[in-house]
Amino acid sequence: MAQRQNNWIWQLTPGTQLFSFLVVLVTVFVNYRLGIAGGLLLVSVLLVMLAGFNFRHFFHRIWVFGFFLVLTALLQLCLVQQGTVLWRWGIFQVTSGSLIAALLMLAKFGTALILVNLLTLLANPVAMTAACERALAPLQKIGIPVGDVALTLSIAFRFLPTLTAEFQMVTAAQQARGITYRTGLLRRRVQALLAVFLPVLVNSFRRAEDLATAMLLRGYDGKHSLPQYLVPHRTVSDWLTSGISIGTLILIIFLNYM
Repeated sequence: MAQRQNNWIWQLTPGTQLFSFLVVLVTVFVNYRLGIAGGLLLVSVLLVMLAGFNFRHFFHRIWVFGFFLVLTALLQLCLVQQGTVLWRWGIFQVTSGSLIAALLMLAKFGTALILVNLLTLLANPVAMTAACERALAPLQKIGIPVGDVALTLSIAFRFLPTLTAEFQMVTAAQQARGITYRTGLLRRRVQALLAVFLPVLVNSFRRAEDLATAMLLRGYDGKHSLPQYLVPHRTVSDWLTSGISIGTLILIIFLNYM
């Protein structure tokens, strides 16, 4: 989707990318100020641009999830009944409280959606899994199956592009049958999306079952870690990025709860 750029965001180690992503994700969800949520959303968009991704192609990947996000925000708009009434039509009304709640939810989950997709495009799945395994290694002493957790993450990262390609293939097949979720009434769009999601979901379960069977037949027991031939070393950019992420989290907690 994008050529590797010669800037700090591409040069970060997978461990730093994952750690910073998790810290920023916590930052997004502990914040309850609308202005800050909008700022974090803007920063996530700037990170996409900085990474050199085509803006149109990037948001084409997530627009379906964005559609459900907007739908949820509209429900939030109708269900929350706090503050001054701004608009009313029959039993539906929009209040100042519901408007702020809907915008806050839209900004927070929109930021998370952009960051998740950015991480999957930036990170090497194998290197990311190795970073997870190294970070969680101390937990193995208290009986937590770190190797199994790392393997699960590795498989999840590995199949994200496959699921995306399959989603596009099923969408094209449904459109060839005259089913489209791009136009028409909202109810028909939702029904068309279900006709896309269900085959993808069924194929995912079938693929997971086949993979589990293949691993069992090859004698996988989860007791041995995979060998690592290349261990990335942290640079100043890694430490600086981790520090900025933690500093942002502390600042947001201070602004929201102090």
